[in-house]
Amino acid sequence: MLRTNRRLQPVAVAVALVFFAACGKSGSSAGGGPTTASKTTATAPHGPADVKIGTTKFGPTLVDATGRTLYEWDSDPDGQSTCQEGCASIWPPLAVKGTIVVGPGLVPSEFKTIFLPHGGTGVVMNGRALYHFAYDLKPGQVGGQSFGGGVWHAVRPNGQPIG
Repeated sequence: MLRTNRRLQPVAVAVALVFFAACGKSGSSAGGGPTTASKTTATAPHGPADVKIGTTKFGPTLVDATGRTLYEWDSDPDGQSTCQEGCASIWPPLAVKGTIVVGPGLVPSEFKTIFLPHGGTGVVMNGRALYHFAYDLKPGQVGGQSFGGGVWHAVRPNGQPIG
């Protein structure tokens, strides 16, 4: 029989709440400085799309090449990704190598790249950084929608947040 130490349960809950609060606070960067946008823009499809239109229970939604839902964070300033370190372990940014490839129905000029502080290149749409939710494991899942007190949103193909 598995026993849990009841004295440690409140500590574990408190640690989890502090960790998740860092991803939900307005203006929080959870480490490191913000990233800045570059001048790289997207191209029309000439291979697998990095960003495309998929379907979730909310209707047409931005997804990555594997169909995983993409999100934006209310606390990010335009053209920057400020979710880093612990936050980025739950909300990893959409990363690309080179030019962004967008799928049919999306406007390439609405997408740009940003330099991520720990290496790599992230993607912004209309100035808003795009992220995955680590617990969305299959195409169409939207577990990150309204997470952190409603500051994380799946994104419509026109760049507007859902909800």
